[in-house]
Amino acid sequence: MSRAARSVVAIVIVVLGGCNTPDATDQVTRQQVGDTLYVRSPSLGVDGPVQLQEVQRIDVSALNVGRAVAAIFGPNDTYWLLDQAGPNGASVRILDSLGTPIGEAGREGAGPGEYRMPLRLFRLADNTVLAKEMTTTRAVRFGANGEAIATLSLPPSVATGWVVTPDTVGGWLITASFEANTPTRIGRFGWLHFDANGAIIDTVQSPSHMLNEPTPDGIAPGRIKTVARDGAALTTVPGSNRVLRYARDGRTTIMEWPGNPPSYQSNERVDIQKVADRMSELLGVPSKSLPEHKAPSHRILTDSAQWIWAHLSSTGVRIPDEELPKDDMGLTMRWRDRERWAAFDRAFALRFIVDAPANTTIVDRAGYRLLGVETDDEGVQFLVEWRVVASRATPQ
Repeated sequence: MSRAARSVVAIVIVVLGGCNTPDATDQVTRQQVGDTLYVRSPSLGVDGPVQLQEVQRIDVSALNVGRAVAAIFGPNDTYWLLDQAGPNGASVRILDSLGTPIGEAGREGAGPGEYRMPLRLFRLADNTVLAKEMTTTRAVRFGANGEAIATLSLPPSVATGWVVTPDTVGGWLITASFEANTPTRIGRFGWLHFDANGAIIDTVQSPSHMLNEPTPDGIAPGRIKTVARDGAALTTVPGSNRVLRYARDGRTTIMEWPGNPPSYQSNERVDIQKVADRMSELLGVPSKSLPEHKAPSHRILTDSAQWIWAHLSSTGVRIPDEELPKDDMGLTMRWRDRERWAAFDRAFALRFIVDAPANTTIVDRAGYRLLGVETDDEGVQFLVEWRVVASRATPQ
């Protein structure tokens, strides 16, 4: 498609009549064994084969945006777009439901209501938006129209924490380092739970055991991926396809679907084995060879519908050296997988598995809605919203 054609904002009205067949939910089985609930779903999910239907495409370059690095579904049917390199520096642009700019939230700086890059945006349950600086203890909370409500100074333990999970009432949970990492030891970590005003109301620790295996020092570095909106720990481990959920009350839910993750490529295995050996060294445990198959997922996220999203492992692609961050610990991952996501509903059933289009980064999710930043061959960026719909293709 030509650049001119792609710059047109297209709105497609999509009706999701339900991707699932009448008896699709019957394909999900549940088995309670002690404190563990096994939820087994079909390989393609309850909804079966799906595709992405484009709902809206916004030419970012037409908005005088330098480089879009993040975006979210904002309050009141808006989009919030983070511009890393605008004409006046970094900015958070607010667009209406048609993609028309209607305002900005704060500005780049170190004062009240200002922020510094790198930055991440998170929509909270009370329709405010949290902007967390990724390398400092500062965060700014904005109202639905972009007005600064509070500039928050957080504890030193969250200085490097930027993985935020909103809770269900307007607060949020964020990764925190309770002990410093050193060249000989990984420090203990967990999550701090803040209320809407930035006060700590709870602390979430990693589970002391995973599948009956004690975790080193009661932690699981690199294995606990995130927490759910109720504070449950979410992760995966190498083996068959499954996502593990450890609730605060000690109950475990294992979300399974048929098959195994892919195996490592030879060069990929060598690079990742080095990282695994370094991690074992830091934990003071014996090194061991990587398993035959990868862990099922690299990242796990939750959305405003309280769905669980797992970024699935696939055939790895080597990251160019110039894109790799500085690494003083020997823990940099040098391979990335394509964006393929599995979505689990609030009842822990796998709804669908969906692949992101080429040259696209998925930046936000909300049930059957996806938001992405797409970059074409000329470097032009588009903010695109899709809806997940039943596939027209006949499964092979």
